[in-house]
Amino acid sequence: MSETKEAGWKAAAWLVHESKGISKKTKLAFFRELRSLGVLPAEATFFLLDWIITKDVPDGYGSHPGICRVQEEMDAIEERHFRGRTDSCFLPGKAPKRYQKLNEKWERLARELHADVLRKAGEHEIADLYLKDRGKHEKTYIAGRDYFHAEFAPEWTSKAMEERSRVIRKELTRKAA
Repeated sequence: MSETKEAGWKAAAWLVHESKGISKKTKLAFFRELRSLGVLPAEATFFLLDWIITKDVPDGYGSHPGICRVQEEMDAIEERHFRGRTDSCFLPGKAPKRYQKLNEKWERLARELHADVLRKAGEHEIADLYLKDRGKHEKTYIAGRDYFHAEFAPEWTSKAMEERSRVIRKELTRKAA
């Protein structure tokens, strides 16, 4: 395919991705069609599909009974440890053992919910990759995201986001000291 045609499909995909006036169902059908036509790199359609299907998964955490129970226990530990200060958090590796175990359980439940949402939408391969090889899933997702963001939203490329994360980590470490 010519670079001009790919650029046209890329722009169309980004416009559909960003459009508030197109239903999720229509976006999903369009992104799947792009994948089946092979007009964009596989990472690009992987990102589009994963994003449109799972972007609202965090909203479901509050209605997931297992996640809610674990979160309540974690909140109680934070309350005891920080004595009600809401501007504090545990630094990596510094949380009590019970909290670390709960956090691992919370992460597992959240991953399972994420994969379940993908499966319910018919994306079994993406769901399996998410559970079996998180590193490859993340690498593929980021490559697809950066494929679009480098041109259409440079402030959201991996490089720009890593810089923001570095600044936040530095600030958290400074506050904890």
